[in-house]
Amino acid sequence: MKKLLVGSTALFGVLSFIPAAIAQTEPGPTEEASTEDEVHELDRVIVTGVFKETALEDAPVAVTALSESEIQQAAPTSAADLLKSVPGVYVNSGLGEIRNVVYSRGVSAGSNEAASGYFYVSLQEDGLPVSSVLMTNYGPDFYSRPDLMLSRLEALRGGTATITGPNAPGGIFNYISKNGRDDPGGMVEFKTGLEGDGKNPYYRGDFYYGGEIGDSGDLYYSVAGFYRESDGARDPGYSLNKGGQIRGNLVWDYGDGELTFTGKYLDDSNGFHEFLPAFNHDDPSFAPGISPTDSFLPPAAPHSWINPTGGRSDWDATRRVQSKQVALGSKWSHDFGDGWRASNVVRYQESSTDWNTGAVIFPIPITDPLIYIFSNSFGTPGTYSFRNRSDGSLAAEVVSVVGVDLTLTQNNLPNQGVLPGGVLSQVAFDPLFEVDEFMDQFQLSKTFGDHSLTLGGFYSNADIHYRANGGGIGVSGITNQPALYDIDLTLANGDVVQVTSPEGFAAHGDTYGGGNETVGTQEQYSIFFGHAWDITDRLMFDWGLRYENIEYETTNKVGVPNPSPTPGGADGDPLTLYDNFPSVQSAPLSATRDYDYVSYSTSLAYEFTDRVQAYARYSSGKKAPDFQTMIDLDTPDEISTLFIEPQEITQFEIGLKYSGDNLNLAAFPFWSELDNVTSTQLFTDENGTPYSPTPTSGKLVTTGVEIEADYQLTDTLNMRSAVTLQKSESTGFGIWVANTPVRSDDVLVSTPDGDSDNVPDILVRSTLSYEPTDRLSGFVTWNYLGDRPANRNNAFELPAYSIFDAGLSFQINDSWELRADIKNVLNEENGVLSWAPSGGLLASLDRQALTQASLQADPDQLLSILTAQPRSYFLTAAFEF
Repeated sequence: MKKLLVGSTALFGVLSFIPAAIAQTEPGPTEEASTEDEVHELDRVIVTGVFKETALEDAPVAVTALSESEIQQAAPTSAADLLKSVPGVYVNSGLGEIRNVVYSRGVSAGSNEAASGYFYVSLQEDGLPVSSVLMTNYGPDFYSRPDLMLSRLEALRGGTATITGPNAPGGIFNYISKNGRDDPGGMVEFKTGLEGDGKNPYYRGDFYYGGEIGDSGDLYYSVAGFYRESDGARDPGYSLNKGGQIRGNLVWDYGDGELTFTGKYLDDSNGFHEFLPAFNHDDPSFAPGISPTDSFLPPAAPHSWINPTGGRSDWDATRRVQSKQVALGSKWSHDFGDGWRASNVVRYQESSTDWNTGAVIFPIPITDPLIYIFSNSFGTPGTYSFRNRSDGSLAAEVVSVVGVDLTLTQNNLPNQGVLPGGVLSQVAFDPLFEVDEFMDQFQLSKTFGDHSLTLGGFYSNADIHYRANGGGIGVSGITNQPALYDIDLTLANGDVVQVTSPEGFAAHGDTYGGGNETVGTQEQYSIFFGHAWDITDRLMFDWGLRYENIEYETTNKVGVPNPSPTPGGADGDPLTLYDNFPSVQSAPLSATRDYDYVSYSTSLAYEFTDRVQAYARYSSGKKAPDFQTMIDLDTPDEISTLFIEPQEITQFEIGLKYSGDNLNLAAFPFWSELDNVTSTQLFTDENGTPYSPTPTSGKLVTTGVEIEADYQLTDTLNMRSAVTLQKSESTGFGIWVANTPVRSDDVLVSTPDGDSDNVPDILVRSTLSYEPTDRLSGFVTWNYLGDRPANRNNAFELPAYSIFDAGLSFQINDSWELRADIKNVLNEENGVLSWAPSGGLLASLDRQALTQASLQADPDQLLSILTAQPRSYFLTAAFEF
């Protein structure tokens, strides 16, 4: 009933004013059809998802265009934040500025895991992907930052993305830059704020300047950038975000065409928030002693170790995730006359992401065997002492009589209402990604009579280097800004073994966390063709094909135990256990995989009047596995037998559009099917070796409608709404159950057909803007995220919630403007965006294993949740010249 009520309210709120609005907007004998001052411009020209520039209301695609003023009003803290204004698109930006999750129309497999948040879509800058490479914990939002050079955003859901996007059938989100010819002048912005419900400082400065070079009449330039430092919504005890970028372009307009050169340098370090413990799956709330502004990120704890190549690696949490990118490119377009037109956009970039952060940070019992297995002490009888590093006092004591039994004998741990005998696992996560890419896209079009033909190609080549370093594992108390415990083991003979280093981490450089390294290439080329035919003045037919080919080549080296270890480890002391088990690399393993397939899309569009258009479109495409599948091929058996097939995406949509003087309205009923979806599980065998059983595949089917409305209610009042109503179902999935650590008795259990996980039934973003004078304006935005199943077993539902944002802007004079914004005005604390189950170190990573039966048997079991970010306040001063 609650779903029906909210859904009906949202739909009614968008549609109830249509009859009156249409009546108002139909021009009378003396009324002008429209003025730009009275109506929001939805009829701007778009370039994304179409083969030629097309007016938005005429384009037979589901695309949303956000203007510069709408971008400014959204006050985004990440590139993904802007996509919340697009119907049909789910955005989880709860982690912060990076590692966001974005999908559209229920094409959502794996969307509870931020490690692959852009798997189905293409995040682009000026028509080319920010990166053509995807792999676990590596994606485009490490290198995409909105700044004052951002002119507009064009967001395409499904449809023609199958033919206009490189291996991105779920959608294309194109962030389009300003240039000095179209956007002359300059602007400087200074932004300060308090995040974390008014606790944590935020500082940022932006600039943009562009214009003509001298009196040339054909040369223009622009340059922009920003620098930002903040402690984040949940302060880890050091800056969470620190860095910025500078970029620019140079345009030569030579009459029949133009040539643009672009460049960007980004150096930005970002952290991301970790899960916090909660209870009550029906309506999750934070556990006693836990605040929504708490941070579980590890302390700085800088340390170094010998890596598998014999050199030294180091880790320091204050360096966070440092992303760097240097990019140089050009864009050329030329009109040859007689209907011929060509364009080419090319970019070369060198990108790297160096991680110094935590991972697998969950409340677990201090007697979880994996703590001791990963610390290389499991099986040794003795007494483990966990000591506070500040004063050496005893936090806990665990006794093992025969080496495999673990008994908590003393407990002075904090926040035991969260989990009796509970601590936080803390992994020093230290991977390195380096990617050098070349990308080029060419299009040649010809218009003759009622026909328009386009032939194009896309090519990319990437050299990829991935290395996993082993910074070790530690444990801490379940508390804000946790400190690591020192762990020592007293043996039966009285010897005391130091399990952790002086910085608090065990198992430096061992096989569980380090040694894996991949060097490889990803080569991708596509050929696409499109044909648009104006059958009559009002009836148009189009169709297009895309042939995609992706080739992977890799050489993998795996971290293995050293067959000839140095006695006593790096320091020669057998009683300092943390450095006694450094891994070495295995012999190289080479692998190749090739994928090629054809995708297509076709539509029929009809223009009923100058104000009313409609179309129907059918699209079919595939999505090839990303580069992570190559990294995972780390045994000869997997290389010879494991072949992951592409997923298949089929969509049917109808577009209904009305454009009037005061109202622009569009509705897109759609049906979407995602097939051949697999999911990976991680177990450990009787030897403590992690392994993944063969995954099974299933299907997701989503039916829904996207509604977009922009209504100028009065001269001073405007409402813009994006609403999605949908229903998604999953079929054919299964999970493995490990009965014992022996691999051979794993059992495959079918998952009951049910609702798809993490697909909300309702999505709403509605903004009411008020502009009483030319100098003063304000807005209130309502964000609503409906119920969605937590996993495919439909074990429980993540509850619906609302968040309100508000802002006020005052134009002091022609140059100066002041803006004040509040995000999450009512400080919604329980807006759950993602979750993890309890049960142990690896069990916390297996969301699909939780069932309704296991939850009913233990309804009070712990839950780890990631919520929407707490309330924040921002004040911006902008100077335009």
